[in-house]
Amino acid sequence: LPTLMNTVVQTVFGISLMLLVDTLLATRATKQARQRLGRAMDRLQLCLEACAGSHLRPEEVELVESSRSAFLQDLDALKDLLPHAAAEPIYWSKPFELELFTLLEACLRAVANHMGMLCWLVK
Repeated sequence: LPTLMNTVVQTVFGISLMLLVDTLLATRATKQARQRLGRAMDRLQLCLEACAGSHLRPEEVELVESSRSAFLQDLDALKDLLPHAAAEPIYWSKPFELELFTLLEACLRAVANHMGMLCWLVK
């Protein structure tokens, strides 16, 4: 009987500790989505700044392509995060604007698809 009681106490303590750590230390999906969007915008800016030069050297072309690839990876990660961010419970924060983030992701993906034309226009 004492070992059963110890097992129950340890289980309750473990679950309580797990819930506490999860609540305090876990990063919310809404915060991750905002960070991914910010990172994608920063990478887009780097791509456009690299295109702003008069002539792109081969290493700069490679930089633009790697930045574009990283930009698309951030958009893919953002697209994967959006359903989780929309499903999060809202306690005291404002609701997550799923439609806005979905529209932004689609528009930024279109910008990535037209990156070559944008580089030509910026020159």
